[in-house]
Amino acid sequence: MAYRLNSDESVPEGIRRIAGEQLDRAIQHLESQEGSRDKHVHEARKSMKRMRALLRLVREEIGPGICRRENDCFRDVALQLAGMRDATVLINSLDELVANAGTRMRRDRFATVHKWLVERREGAYQPPLEEGDGTRTVIDDLRWARARVAEWPLAHDGWKGLEGGVQQVYTRGRSEFEKACIQAEEEMYHDWRKWAKYLWYHTQLLREIWPPLMDVMAGELDELGEVLGQDHDLSVLRSTVLGEMDRPIRATTLQGLLELIEERQGQLRVRAERLGRRIYVEGPRDFTRRLRGYWRAWRVESRPEKSAIMHSERKSMEPELIADYNCMTGEGPLWNPQEKRLYWVDIPNGRLFRYDPAVGQHEQVYEGEEIGGFTIQEDGQLLLFMARGAVALWRNGIQKQVIEEIEAERDSRFNDVMADPEGRVFCGTMPVGERLGRLYRLDADGTLTQILDGIGCSNGMGFTPDRTQMYYTDSGAKKIYLFDYDREGGGITNQRVFVDSGDLEGVPDGMTVDAEGYVWSARWDGGCLIRYTPEGQEERRVAFPARKVSCVTFGGDDYTDMYVTTAGGGNKEEEGTGAGGLFRINLGIKGVPEFFSRVGI
Repeated sequence: MAYRLNSDESVPEGIRRIAGEQLDRAIQHLESQEGSRDKHVHEARKSMKRMRALLRLVREEIGPGICRRENDCFRDVALQLAGMRDATVLINSLDELVANAGTRMRRDRFATVHKWLVERREGAYQPPLEEGDGTRTVIDDLRWARARVAEWPLAHDGWKGLEGGVQQVYTRGRSEFEKACIQAEEEMYHDWRKWAKYLWYHTQLLREIWPPLMDVMAGELDELGEVLGQDHDLSVLRSTVLGEMDRPIRATTLQGLLELIEERQGQLRVRAERLGRRIYVEGPRDFTRRLRGYWRAWRVESRPEKSAIMHSERKSMEPELIADYNCMTGEGPLWNPQEKRLYWVDIPNGRLFRYDPAVGQHEQVYEGEEIGGFTIQEDGQLLLFMARGAVALWRNGIQKQVIEEIEAERDSRFNDVMADPEGRVFCGTMPVGERLGRLYRLDADGTLTQILDGIGCSNGMGFTPDRTQMYYTDSGAKKIYLFDYDREGGGITNQRVFVDSGDLEGVPDGMTVDAEGYVWSARWDGGCLIRYTPEGQEERRVAFPARKVSCVTFGGDDYTDMYVTTAGGGNKEEEGTGAGGLFRINLGIKGVPEFFSRVGI
C-alpha cells in the first residue's frame, strides 16, 4: 500500500502498517540478488528516510526515548549503506555541474576528476551477500526493528497523536530556513534540507486529508528538497576533491571547478529561498491549525460512510430516540462492556434503567432512593451514589450498603461520579441553600477524602487520553476546569479554566472524552452537545429535541455509538418533544471505555 494514512484504518493501525511495509521493503531490497545493487541500496535508504520521518510524526505519541532508539537504528542502517550511494552521487553531481555550465565549459576539462571519482565508487561496492557480510547485520537489525513496531505505544486515534510531530517539523524547518537566509552557511542549508524533507514526507503521509492541496504542497517541498540536495552534494564534491583526491590536477582546473561549484550553489540557494518564503509563510500554529481543519473534515466525510456500510441499520447522523420514560432528570448513561448493555438513571425519582441494543429492549431495573450517579465495578456490580452521601453496591435487585451517610451531606445528594484508572471514584455533591457543593474521592479501601469545596454544582468529569490531566465541570460557574492528575496518589492540582461558557445559552452538564482527546459537553438548557478540541475551542454542536441535555457516553462494540440522556420529561410542551428520553447518535467518532471502580475489591 502507499506511504499514507487511509480512511479505513485507525491512526495506530495506519502507523504500524506503514512502518511494517517500509521495513519489509528495505529488507527485500537488501536481500535481492536481481538487478542493480546500487538501485537496491538506494531504495533501502529511501525506506530508512521514510521511517525516520514517520517517527517524527508520532514522536510525542511514542515518547522521546523510543523515538530516539528507533531513529538511531534507522540512521545507523542508512550510514552503513551510504558509501556506495554517495560515491555515485558525486559522479552525477560533477556531470550535472558541467552540463549546467553549457557551452562555456569543455566536457573533458574535468576528465581526471571524473575518472578518479569512478574508481573511488568502484572501491565502495561490496560483494554479494554472504554469511558474515556487513549487509547481513543490517538486515538482522531491520528484522528486530520490524518486531518492535508492534510495541510502539500508539494510543490516539486522531489528530491529537500527530499534531505535535507536524508542528515540530514545520517549526524547525521554518527556523532553519530563516538561519540559512541570514548566515548563508553550508551547514545551515544542510540542516534546513533535513527538516524540509521531513515535512515533505509528512505531506505524503497526510495526503488523503485533501489530495489536490497536499499534492501541491508535496510538489513544492520535493522541489525544495531537490534544490537543497544538489547544493549539499556540491559541497561534498568540493570537500572530497580537496581532501581526498590523490591525482595530480592543474591549479587552473581545480580553481575552475571550485568557481563553477560556487556559482551553481549561488543559483540553487536563490531558488531555495524563493521556495522557502512561500512554504513557510505561516506561523507554526497557523499551519498546524489549518491541517487540523483538513483532518477533521476528512474524518467526518470518510468515517460515517464506512460506518454506514458496516452498521447501516443502526448508524445515524441524527439523534435517535431509544427509550422514553419521561425522566425528570435522566442522567449518568454508562456502557457496561461486560454485559454489552447501557445503564442510566432518573435522579429525583430514584429509577435505574437498562438498555440492550442487541435485541432493542429496555427496562426499569430499580426504584428507590435518589441516585445521583453510579460506576460499574470491576466485578460487574453497580456502585450507586445516593442521597445523604450514601453509597451502595447493587446487582440484579440485591443491594449492599458501603457508606450509610456522610454527615456533612445529610441534606444533599451526590451528583455525577467517575471512576479513575486505579479504581477510585471522584464523586461530587449538590449545593444546599447557601452551602455550596463539594467534590470527594472514594478510594478502593473505602477511604473518603474531600478534594474540593465551594462548588456551584459538581458535574461532568473526564481524563485526557494520557491520564495526566482531569476535566471537571462546575455547572454553577458555567466552566469546565482542567487539573493535573496524579494517577499514583489520586490527587488533582494546578486548577485552570479549560472552557468558560458563560456567554452561551444554558450551562455545561455531563461530559465524556473521545478517542481523539476531544471533550463532549452536554448543554443543560442549551439543547445540544458541544465538542471541544483539546485546546478548548468549540469544534461542533449536535442539536437535540430537548432543552435539557444532561449527559453523554460512548458505547457499542466499537464505541462509536453515543448515548445521550435528557431531562424535563414532565413538561414536554416547554422542554421539547424528546425531553426525558434516551437518545443514540453515531457520527463515526470513536470513544473509549470508562474505567471500572474497585471500591472494596
